Amino acid sequence: MQTVEPVGRARKLPVKQSIELAEGHGLDGLHEFLSNTKLDHTVLCTHGDIVWELVEDLVARHVIRAGDGGFEKGSTWVLSTKDGVPTKARYLPAP
Repeated sequence: MQTVEPVGRARKLPVKQSIELAEGHGLDGLHEFLSNTKLDHTVLCTHGDIVWELVEDLVARHVIRAGDGGFEKGSTWVLSTKDGVPTKARYLPAP
């Protein structure tokens, strides 16, 4: 929550907590968010274990190549999706 609260305040947008993105919940919850078209342009924040699984999934889907991007704390992945499936991914390192 603390990671995205400044963005929410700056954009005057609500910040909501979701157990689906909590540590240890895997990709199922994340895929629910990605497939919800009402949430286009949404900022999601999660834990390293889910980010690790996401990157592995992106490699398996041939969206990125193995070794592209990273997992470090504070980094960002920008995803484009079609029908809830990631089609493009861009990595932004931690500031």
